[in-house]
Amino acid sequence: MTGERRRARGAWAAGLAAGAAALGLLAGSPARAGIVVLRNGEVLVGRLAASDVSEAGVTLRWPHGARTDRGRLFLPAERVRWFDPEADTLSDAYFEAHGDAPLQGARWRRLQEERRARQASVDDAEVDLVPESALVTDVLDWIPTPGDGFTIRKPRGWTAEEQEGLLVLRGPAQGGRRAPRIHVLAAPRDDTLPPGDQVALILRALGGLPGTSVEVVEQGRLRAAGAGGADQTLLTDTRVSGRTVRTLRELRFRRARTYLFCAYAEAADFPRLEETLRAALASWELSPGGR
Repeated sequence: MTGERRRARGAWAAGLAAGAAALGLLAGSPARAGIVVLRNGEVLVGRLAASDVSEAGVTLRWPHGARTDRGRLFLPAERVRWFDPEADTLSDAYFEAHGDAPLQGARWRRLQEERRARQASVDDAEVDLVPESALVTDVLDWIPTPGDGFTIRKPRGWTAEEQEGLLVLRGPAQGGRRAPRIHVLAAPRDDTLPPGDQVALILRALGGLPGTSVEVVEQGRLRAAGAGGADQTLLTDTRVSGRTVRTLRELRFRRARTYLFCAYAEAADFPRLEETLRAALASWELSPGGR
C-alpha cells in the first residue's frame, strides 16, 4: 500500500469512528443533516443517511437548508477529512480531532478561531484535576529508570528490562493471572497525519487483530503540548481468548518523535493497581531534546 493510500485510510478511519454511532441511530430514518470536511479544508453541508456512507466514500445530498436545488455529490474516502451525519456545523468533536487543520471559508475559519479562544479561556481557568492517586510517590522507586529519550519511576518491587528500544516494567503475578506490565517506547513521528487521526488509526488497528476486540472505556481530550505537539490519554479494554486486559495508554506527539506509554493489567486486577499505574504515568518525563 502506498504512503498516500495509508494516509487516506487513516483519515477515513477517524471519520468512521466519529460517525459510526450516529449512523447507527440514523439507520432507517430520513436524512436531516450532514456535514463533510475535505482534506483541503473545504466544508460541505447537506444531508447524509446511513446508506450514503460506505468504505468507498460518502454521498452528500440536497435540498438542505437554504440550498433548495435537488442534487447529490459523491466524495471518495481519500478526499474526506471528517464527516458527521447529525450536524450541519463543525462540532467540538471535529475541533478536538482537527483543531489546527486549515479550513476554507470565512464562516468556518471564524468558528475555528472562536473555538481556540474558548479553549484558551478554559485552559487558563482550569483547576488541576489530576487525582491525588496520580501524585502518590511512596509506591514508586525514588531513582528514575532511563529509557530512549525519557525517564520513568517504576513501581516498587517491579523489574525493568530494555528490549530493542522498548522499556518493559514488569510486576509480580498474583492468583495465576498474567503479571501487570508497563511498556514505554519512542518512535519517529509520522507527520503525514495529525495526532487525532493517528490515535483513531491506532485504535482501529488494535481492534483489527485476529480474535481481539477493543473498547475505549475513557478518552480524554487531545491536549496541546509544546510547539506542534499533543498528548492523548486513553483507557481501553482488550478482549482476547476469553480474558479482558485493561490498558492505561498515553501518546505524546512531539516535533520529531512519538512517545507511547501502555500500562497493562487484567481487568480483575486493575482497580487494585490503578493508583500505582497512574503514579508511574505521572512520573514519566521526556528528556529536554524530546519535548
